[in-house]
This record gives sequence, C-alpha cells and structure tokens, in this order.
Amino acid sequence: MFNPQNNMESLKNKHFQNGKNIQKAKAQRDFLVEREATIITNILKSKQRLEMKDVIKEQLDILQNKTQERSIGLFTRLLTNMVHDVMPKNKEQEVHFNLSTKRGKPNLDIMMKIGDNKFEDVNSGRGGSLTNVLSTGLRYVTLSRTKNRRFMLLDEPDCWLQDSSVPRFAKVVSDISRKVGIQTIAISHKNPEFYNSRMIELYRDESGVVKARVLQEAKEDEYIDSEEYEEINRTSLMDDIGIKRIKIKNYMSLNDIDIELSPTMNMIVGENDIGKSAFFSAIRSFVDNDCNEGMIQHDKDMFTIELEIEDGIVLKLDHKRKGQKKTTYQMIMPDGETISEDNGRDVPDFIAEALAIRSIDGINIQLAHQKAPVFMIGPDITSSKRAELLSLGRESDYIQRMINIYNKEVKEDALVVKNSQKELEDIRIKIESLEPIFNLEERYLEVDKFINSFS
Repeated sequence: MFNPQNNMESLKNKHFQNGKNIQKAKAQRDFLVEREATIITNILKSKQRLEMKDVIKEQLDILQNKTQERSIGLFTRLLTNMVHDVMPKNKEQEVHFNLSTKRGKPNLDIMMKIGDNKFEDVNSGRGGSLTNVLSTGLRYVTLSRTKNRRFMLLDEPDCWLQDSSVPRFAKVVSDISRKVGIQTIAISHKNPEFYNSRMIELYRDESGVVKARVLQEAKEDEYIDSEEYEEINRTSLMDDIGIKRIKIKNYMSLNDIDIELSPTMNMIVGENDIGKSAFFSAIRSFVDNDCNEGMIQHDKDMFTIELEIEDGIVLKLDHKRKGQKKTTYQMIMPDGETISEDNGRDVPDFIAEALAIRSIDGINIQLAHQKAPVFMIGPDITSSKRAELLSLGRESDYIQRMINIYNKEVKEDALVVKNSQKELEDIRIKIESLEPIFNLEERYLEVDKFINSFS
C-alpha cells in the first residue's frame, strides 16, 4: 500500500546521501586543484634550475680547474725544486703536469719542460737518476693526499743516482720527511752520512746474532726551509704520532732486533747480507699478511713482528711453521687488553685501521721496494690512474662531490618535469570531469528547499 510518509523518508535519505557524495566530490576536486598548484610550482622551479644548469656546471668546472691548477702548481714546484737541488745540470728544466680529459675522466702525463715550448715525456728518453728523484718525490706527494698513515719505507731510493748526486738527494729526502711531516725509513747502500737522519745500524754481536743500534741522531739545524714543503704540510708532525718501535724476531736473517724510530727521518745501514732487505720484507709481510714458512729461521718454530704505534698500542704478528691457523694478529692495549684474530689470508680490519698502511687501487704508495723503484711514471700505470692516485688535491675531491651532487639534482629535475607533466595532464582531466559538481550542488540546494518545505 502506498505510504506517502515512507516515501518521503526514503527521498530524504537518498537526498542526504547525494549531499555527502557532492561534498566528497568537491573535497576531491579541492585536493586535485591543490595538487595541480604544487606540481606547477615544482615544474617551474625545476625548469628554472635546468635553465641555469649550463651556467652552474661551467662555474663548478672553473672552480675545479682552478683548484686543480693550484694543486698541480704546488706539486710541480716541489718536484722541480727536487730536480734542481739534486741535479743542478737540469736547472733550466721544469717538471710539467699535462692534465687533460678523456672519456669524461682526468688524465695526467708527467713531462719535463725543456726551453720555451719543448716537452719530453719522463717515461721515455730520460735517465735513471731523474727517475729516482721524481719517483721518490711523487711518493711523498701522493701519500700526502691520502688518508693513510704518514709513513714511508724506501728501499734504496738512490739506486740509480751517481755517487756525486747522492748527498744532495739525501738532503732533499731528509728535508721533505721533516717539512711534509712524513715519518720515513730509508735503506741505502750509499754512504749513510749523506742523510741527515737517525742512523740505525744492523750488526752482528759476538755470537753472530743480528742486532740494531743507533749510530747518530738528525741535526735539526741542517734542514732547508721551503714554502712548498710548508704549504703541502697540512698538519704538524707531533712527537707522539707515528711508529715508535719495531721488533723483529726469528725472521729470515733477523734473529732479534729492536729498533726505536725517530718521528721524521730514519736510515737503516749495515754491511751486505746483514738483513736490510729482510727488514723491508718483514714490514711488507706485516702490512700485507704475506707470510710463508721460508721466512722463519731454520731452527725456530715461528717468527714475530711487533710495531708499537701511538698511545702505547702494540700491533703484533706471529707466523708459525705448523698448524692449521699459522698466522695470528694481535692488538695489545697499554692496559694489557688484547684483540686477537687467527687469519689465513687477509689483514684483520682492526689491524688495517690502526696501522693505515694500505694499497690504493692495488698500488702500494708507502713501501718502495728496490726492485720496483719507478713510481707513477712507468709504462705500467695509465694517465687516468695517475690522475686518480694524485687526486689533484683534496679540495678537488670536495668540488667533484659538489659536481656529482649537482648532476644528480639536474637528473632529478629533468625527471620531475617529465613525470609531472603527465601527472598534471591526468589531474586536469579529472578536475574537468568534476566541474559539473557545482551545477549538481545548485540543484541539490533547490531540492533541499523543496523537501524542507514539507517539514
């Protein structure tokens, strides 16, 4: 049976639901309009930044080039002064860094400038003496640009020098060690008195055991002042920083030596076959975990190497002749607390971090073996690797990070413009589809008045 009252209630309920739907549609439209405004703002900002990208990139490149030129100028002056000091006959020549870019990467070639416009590649046509000087200088320069320990071990760095040049070379190396703030140990078969350093002699005692003793200390007043050395020295070398003492026991010809090091220049001297090369090998064994049974003295079960570093911390390596785990590294703290790890191949992280004598991209900067005296200028290293190792200054790295960050932001802006345009089109279609909601709202209000007139 028809009931007007029930029908009116049903009409009111439907009308109420229609009102909710209209309000919901209006809220959705308001959200879309607000989102449209946000997208337009983001697109405009991104487009503005993209319009400036060439100018900003150019300025960053100029800043990087200036920074690189400053570092390059510092390096070339230092190396040129070394060449002039050691080889006076080359006074008219200058070390020149030829920096270029190939495939988006910096490339560095090291040349000798002869005269106004003539350049010679140091990789060819140059003698061993110049190679000794440049290789040694480049090791110091490269090390100063890394986060590695400021420590250098040079095995016969003067091997190709004429005897007449060794005193000048020795004075320059001694001076760099002090002024640049890099603790240095040099092994030389030349006259050790040429080097202004702590001189440590390996000798055999009456029983034939190899020992170590200090023969002389460095003469501080004999160093040369140099602005280049001062500029490259970012931190002063403190007396309490560095490797304090090295103990080696039962390693090849070294029975039991105990060497206390100077924080600057140290010379290892001694007669032939006394163990100078074994000393270098022992340090390399510790740094690289390069150990084998042949390094243990014949009548011994193991060898031990100890390095005492700053704060009284002792880093220790034991290598046994027998056993499944032959190699053991330890870090012994001043209070006796010990961190230990039996390791088959790798140097434990706690040792590597404390010692900080590590290869950079497979190249060992700090351990210069006599059989590989050439560094950074040989045919075995590419121009791009040379530029990467030198890093062209820490400041250049910071600027490169800025460039990388900016390039990332440019890519993000390009994506914003690309993706937002599509979203903007979709939003505008939706907003347009919701435009009739205002007419519906007017009709709703008219119906609302009509329904209320029956109340």
